[in-house]
Amino acid sequence: MRLDSDVTDAPGWTVVIPVKVLSAAKSRMATVTPATSELAFAFFQDTLEAALASTAVGEVVVATADDRVRVTAQGRGCTIVSDIDHPGINAAVRQAVAQRSGRGGVAIVVSDLPAVTADALTSVLSAASEHPTSFLADADGTGTTMWMSCDGTDIDPRFGVASRAVHAHGGAVDLIAESPAMAAPWASARRDVDTDTALADAIAMGVGRHTADAVGPAAEQIVTVLTHRGHRVAVVDEHGHTSQVAWSAVVAAGLLDLHPGQRIVLTGGAVRLP
Repeated sequence: MRLDSDVTDAPGWTVVIPVKVLSAAKSRMATVTPATSELAFAFFQDTLEAALASTAVGEVVVATADDRVRVTAQGRGCTIVSDIDHPGINAAVRQAVAQRSGRGGVAIVVSDLPAVTADALTSVLSAASEHPTSFLADADGTGTTMWMSCDGTDIDPRFGVASRAVHAHGGAVDLIAESPAMAAPWASARRDVDTDTALADAIAMGVGRHTADAVGPAAEQIVTVLTHRGHRVAVVDEHGHTSQVAWSAVVAAGLLDLHPGQRIVLTGGAVRLP
C-alpha cells in the first residue's frame, strides 16, 4: 500500500474512509460498555487495518475532523483530509477523493466494520472492478457499507436513509443482488455496527483486535426467548429489557428450533443452552 510518498499514480484502489467526530458517534448504542466513542474508535481502527492489508488497495484516505482519528491514520501513512468545512459523509468523501494521489478506482468504505477482513474487502473490490459504479448493501439489507467507482470518476455516493435503494436508483450495480452467492463470503464487509444487536452479530463473526480489546471479556447472561419468527429471535432479560439475538449466532449454535419461553445463555455474541 501507499502510503505517504509523493507518487501521483499509486497502484490499486483508493479507499476513502469518512469518520465523524468520535464524541458524536454511535448514539444508538447507549446500552453498551465501554463508552461509545471508544467503540467507534476501535471500529475505525479495525476497518483501517483491513484496508491497509488488502492487496487491492494502493492508497487510504481518511476524511475526519477528529484529532485522535487523524493522528492514528497519519501514523499508519494515510492521507488525511479535514471534513470540518464539508459536514456529512457524502460531502466529506467528495472532498477527500479530490485530494487523493492515486488515479485508479475509488471505494468509499464506512468506518464501522469491526469484523471486515482484508480478504473480504479485496474480493468486493475485485467484483466492483467489473462495473463503472457499484455498491455493497449492508447486512440489514437497506443500507450501504461500500460504494465504488472503478475508474475513480463520477464520484456520487448517496449514503443515508435507505441508501441501498437510492444507490440502485442512481445507476450503481448492487453487488449482492448481482451475486447473491457472495452474501456469505462478503458478510464481514456488510456488517456495519450502529446497535448493540449489530455488535453482537459482528462479535459472532469475529471482530478485529481493536474491537475485541475494547469490548473485553463478555459476561454470561441468561435470557428468555420471547419470539422466534423467521430470522429474528427476540429475548428478555431478568430486568425486563428486550433485545434481539444475532441470527448468525443462533445458526452457529445449532439452535434453529428455539421456542418462546425457552431460556438461553448469551456470552458476547455467542449463544448456548444453559
